[in-house]
Amino acid sequence: MKKFFIPLLFCAFLTCSGQASAAVRDFGQYTVDVPAGWQAQAIEGGCVLVVPDKSASAVVAVADAPAGMTAGDAANAVAEQAHVVGARVEVDEDGDATVKGAVNGSKVMFQMRISGGKMMTISLAGDLEKASGVLDSIEDK
Repeated sequence: MKKFFIPLLFCAFLTCSGQASAAVRDFGQYTVDVPAGWQAQAIEGGCVLVVPDKSASAVVAVADAPAGMTAGDAANAVAEQAHVVGARVEVDEDGDATVKGAVNGSKVMFQMRISGGKMMTISLAGDLEKASGVLDSIEDK
C-alpha cells in the first residue's frame, strides 16, 4: 500500500470542515446519506464525515489496490504504518479486513475491502459508535 494513503486518512481526521446536510451526497464512486448536523467534505477519492460535537469522524476513501494485495495485507500495513496500539486485525469469510485499536489515545477502526482492482477503506476515529452511524448508508454506484 502506498505510504501517502495512510497520512491522507489521518490528515482528513484532523482537518474536517464542510457543510451540514441531511441528504444523500454523491462522492464519485459511492453515495452517503449524511445525517443532519454532520459535516461532510469531499477529499481526493473519498469524503470526511464529522459528528456535530466533533467527538467522532469517519473517512471513506477509494484508491487503486496494489497488485496482489489482499484486504488482510492492507489491514496489517495500516496497523503498522499508523502505529495502531493494541491492533487487532480480523479477516472475514469474504476477505474483508478490520483493524481495531488506538492511535494517539483515540479509538480507531479501519475496514478494508478490495474488489475490481479498487480498495475501499472506511476509517472511524473517536466515539466509534457515533462514527459508525453512516456506515449502513454507503452505497456503491
